[in-house]
Amino acid sequence: MSFTRDGVARQFFLKEIRGFFRDTSQWTQLLLLLALIVVYLFNFKALDLDRFAGITWNLRNTLAYVNLGLAGFVLSAICVRFVLPAVSLEGKAFWIVRSAPVSIKQFMWTKFRFYALPVVVVSEMLILMSNFYLGSSFFMTAVCAWVMGMLSVGITGLAVGIGAMYPNFEEKNVARMASGVSSIIYMSISAGLIVAVVGTMAYPVKLLQRMMRTGSPLVGAQWAIVGLSIVIVLSMIAASVLYPMRKGIESLDQREL
Repeated sequence: MSFTRDGVARQFFLKEIRGFFRDTSQWTQLLLLLALIVVYLFNFKALDLDRFAGITWNLRNTLAYVNLGLAGFVLSAICVRFVLPAVSLEGKAFWIVRSAPVSIKQFMWTKFRFYALPVVVVSEMLILMSNFYLGSSFFMTAVCAWVMGMLSVGITGLAVGIGAMYPNFEEKNVARMASGVSSIIYMSISAGLIVAVVGTMAYPVKLLQRMMRTGSPLVGAQWAIVGLSIVIVLSMIAASVLYPMRKGIESLDQREL
């Protein structure tokens, strides 16, 4: 076995994949997840805004931006079931991880990378397809996809980090691993992050949308607001990943074998 950084990541990735396919309870939950996504997207398809009078271009784009928050909450619900228990799934065999010639930091960041990719893919699918059914502009869809991508990374970091801060290696039922104190803390912080990010970007997106619609350029102060908002959002996302991951690493490092 190679203990280079790439070798460690590859071996952990293979372990996670094998563990998923061996656990039949995960398959059942995955089917429920797919059903949730289908119902969510079907609601937008069945909405058919063209049937309603007074549905303007601005209203379509406003609904698309509001949908960003809704998709974020759906994503949090998915992560609380599949990502939050990621560390607890090691179970009583966690001592093997502690005994292996790899650091807890490597272990944690490999977990983060493993789950971040599918979470981003699912979130982008949710936002792109729902915005397609809403008939939003290309600009609004692109903005929502970017914000959703950032939220996906932050939400994944929160789930992995908080799951490591409050692991439950004794529980064998995966559904119960995703309940309790850790899930309450995670969902509360995750909801706050979603509201903060969507709220911070609301006015800048409105300014940019108006510029795209009318063709009139923004003045210096307006560009400053847009730039500052992006910096704030990136800072919140970075904090939502780095701080929980650091605390999770410290928590696991302090656990006795």
